[in-house]
Amino acid sequence: MTVFFKETTDGTLATIGLDVNVRKDRPLLLFHPACDRNYASSWQLLLDIGAEFIHICNDIGPAYPEMFRYESGYQYFTRFGDMNRYEGQVYHNSQLEVNHRQIHIEGDARQTLDTLPLVDIYYDDYPYALFHEGRMDVKSYLEKISENVVDGGLLIFDLKNFNHSNEVENWSHKLKQESLGGKVEYLGRAEWLNLTDIALHKSSTAFVFKIHNEMDKSVQFSEWVKGVIPEYSCRNWLFSNILSKGRQKFSHIHSISPDHYHEMWRNHIEFGSPMWSDYPAVETSVLDYVEYGKSIKRGDQTYLDDSIKKYEKKPGIRTVKANIFDHLHWLWLNNYTVILRDKHEKKARRICPMLGQKLISVSSNQNPNSKIRWSGDKSNAFEAIESKLETNDCSRVASIIYGNGELPTKTQSSKFDELLIFHIDDEIKV
Repeated sequence: MTVFFKETTDGTLATIGLDVNVRKDRPLLLFHPACDRNYASSWQLLLDIGAEFIHICNDIGPAYPEMFRYESGYQYFTRFGDMNRYEGQVYHNSQLEVNHRQIHIEGDARQTLDTLPLVDIYYDDYPYALFHEGRMDVKSYLEKISENVVDGGLLIFDLKNFNHSNEVENWSHKLKQESLGGKVEYLGRAEWLNLTDIALHKSSTAFVFKIHNEMDKSVQFSEWVKGVIPEYSCRNWLFSNILSKGRQKFSHIHSISPDHYHEMWRNHIEFGSPMWSDYPAVETSVLDYVEYGKSIKRGDQTYLDDSIKKYEKKPGIRTVKANIFDHLHWLWLNNYTVILRDKHEKKARRICPMLGQKLISVSSNQNPNSKIRWSGDKSNAFEAIESKLETNDCSRVASIIYGNGELPTKTQSSKFDELLIFHIDDEIKV
């Protein structure tokens, strides 16, 4: 539990927990730049707060949860899929009752921050990440943060990298004195224990600041989150529909099974932690996925099924101007078979492993005697893949327009009734 030592005019007041403004229309957003493996510290802080959250971990070389499979204690996180918006991976801890996601983004902290909505908590233990050249300037540092945190949001400055150096007193003085004309207000100091097995430090000490920011930011949560957590783009009734599919399970090739880890530990306990290179994928039941997905607070959204336009000149063919990778979960929930070229199929399978056999790869290499045309009246792409369909239950098919952007002619012999084509160009030839 977080202990907060609030500085008041009458002295220091010790309380339990931080005063965080919890939004009703979306989860709390915490951004932890250059976190490396210390994301366990900000993770523990979110658990103490107890509200629905998205834990945004950013680093040039992310410390993904599965990287700690060699250490004592087993893996608590399940990897659901990747993101379309960033290079990185998304996780969920099935042991928690509160709705959440932990996302790891690869890349520069400053560039990543510019792509985010206003965050509720900026958690920092390595401020140099915002300054690649020269000595860091405290005023510029606080100005950058204050522009990217909601009004009333918090800056949590973890002293991890300063507790054992002579910089701690200097930093303490500079951060507390620099108010930026009232934009940054020093509140006090917080301490808490890190209970996660992978925590680098078993306890954390941090300065707490409140940000006063009346600025707006063009990046809105509802649009940003679609490319990060695809379930936000789905309607609740879609999740209810898939319950009739039975108790199937899906897995991700890079996830870790806690049960298997435990078994390996018992069988090789005399050698310490189990080690292997090809560790198994954890299976997540559709029922668990549905129950989580239905409970997400979505707010006002524009859904894919609101923007589909039907072309009457091509019966059975519908088009939508959208990126197909943003809507793979929607396609899965609506029972579409997705047909893509090799490189796109691999990306789609990382983002939405639940598609399984409903995701089909087709390339010219598989049909050496006839070049596949993905666009135009002479398109033969869909005829070429019919022989690959493992079931006749493919009434709905989705793909992307290639080439000159001309809609193909769907033959009468097709094994599917509806063709949904995604495009991102303005002109579609009908």
